[in-house]
Amino acid sequence: MPECAGTRGFSSKDRLEVHQKKVHEGITHPFKCQDCGKAFRLLSTTKLHYKSIHLGQFSFKCEFCGQGFVSRAALQKHRVIHTKERNYKCSQCPKDFKTVLGRDLHIRYAHTGKIDR
Repeated sequence: MPECAGTRGFSSKDRLEVHQKKVHEGITHPFKCQDCGKAFRLLSTTKLHYKSIHLGQFSFKCEFCGQGFVSRAALQKHRVIHTKERNYKCSQCPKDFKTVLGRDLHIRYAHTGKIDR
């Protein structure tokens, strides 16, 4: 079993190598995509990135439009564009919105007069 002085053993050489990079070398994103080189903190996130971005494989598909997503949460967030639900209400006027972002942009531009460019 691979070990690092002063710590418990690691189940594989790969896990020991990740530990050494994170703890002893200060590398916070030790996993790199084999195609584009983008770095990730977790191996699982690296695999999701590779499958979705480079292979076009998604675990979740929208039943309305067929768009693919890497997580159930991302799919659920997307689904609201296909429904009439408008759960995000403006606190300053009667308007309501499908997304938090839509509401927040409305408040910024309609009620504060700020335009960030």
